[in-house]
Amino acid sequence: SNFAIDFEGIPNNGTITVNLSFSSASVTMAEENKHWNLIGNPYPSAIDIEALYNHANNANVLTGSFYFWTHQTTYNSEENGKYSADDYAIYTVGTGGVAAVPNGTVPNGYISSGQGFFVEALQAGNIEWNNSIRVNNQNNLFFKSTEKNKSNLEEKDRIWLNLSNENGAFSQILIGFLPESSKNYTPKFDGIRMEGSNFLSFYSFKNDKKLAIQGATALQGTETIPLGFHSKINESTILKVAIDKLEGGLKEKPIYLFDAKTNAFHDLSKSSYEFTLEKEGIYNNRFSLHFTTAALNFEQVQHQKEGLLVTKNSDEIIISTFKHTSIKGLKIFDLLGRTVFSSNHANTEVKLYKSQIQANTIYIVQAKLENGKTIRKKVFL
Repeated sequence: SNFAIDFEGIPNNGTITVNLSFSSASVTMAEENKHWNLIGNPYPSAIDIEALYNHANNANVLTGSFYFWTHQTTYNSEENGKYSADDYAIYTVGTGGVAAVPNGTVPNGYISSGQGFFVEALQAGNIEWNNSIRVNNQNNLFFKSTEKNKSNLEEKDRIWLNLSNENGAFSQILIGFLPESSKNYTPKFDGIRMEGSNFLSFYSFKNDKKLAIQGATALQGTETIPLGFHSKINESTILKVAIDKLEGGLKEKPIYLFDAKTNAFHDLSKSSYEFTLEKEGIYNNRFSLHFTTAALNFEQVQHQKEGLLVTKNSDEIIISTFKHTSIKGLKIFDLLGRTVFSSNHANTEVKLYKSQIQANTIYIVQAKLENGKTIRKKVFL
């Protein structure tokens, strides 16, 4: 609800220095929880996030991501259901922002007066505020409710995806394809997914980091973006993956979600994708995002010529070729490119025990044949 607050005293003006806490590596806590700082806009005016980040040495001491707690209490069960969507709205300087709640506000690059937020320190040091980062408007966006506000960012190649159910659980991610970004984690473009008290936590992967916002490199159309999520819903529920918004060249492209459990692609640009989840858990190897079915077509062509055949029994996984060609070397990779199994024993089939790899996961199987050719297959094991 809206209410009035009286402030007494002299408003802040000019240069202000704020010390950022940075915990040593010896501190006993999860690595991703060591360096967070809760600060706030000290001025009676809005400030420009990018100006704050780029000012002086600020970019050397903090990442480019700003986290705004958004609390949405549970609606009447007849209207919304039993799951609230309390989470962090996030703005990453190089890529953009994501909402915290269904139909919620996406940060627009400005921080209103009195607004608190979290930042992550890269090292011990101070950040400096001064009047150059202040603006004389944009002071009507405060993260405490779900009022909408349009972003004034120019269009880039960006896609926002939502994971939700019909009972109010919700999580949003952003993937931007930016020429100035990198294939490696970059604090200016990549925003870490901070776990809130929400029932769903949706993220993409880059260098093993779980990202709410990812700045990928310029769009080629052949990318595979691994996706994961954490569900705290400890009962059977129907979840939905849907496009919230598209910008730039992505408006003209099909957007495919690959489900490793069903071994099928779904065109999200035509409709959302629904699936049933039976229990809570972390699901990091089921979904990936694609912009072409070339990988699927390649696999179909290979089946007509020489392709891989993967069969399973109660204890083993057996990998062979359709023509029973000798396999000189075989490797199995997860969607993050890590080798999870390797064999160099030449044979017409390679066997491994199910206990050697994580079950119910999507993998890339790569086999080097006796004729020197290499063939690959995406499988769900």
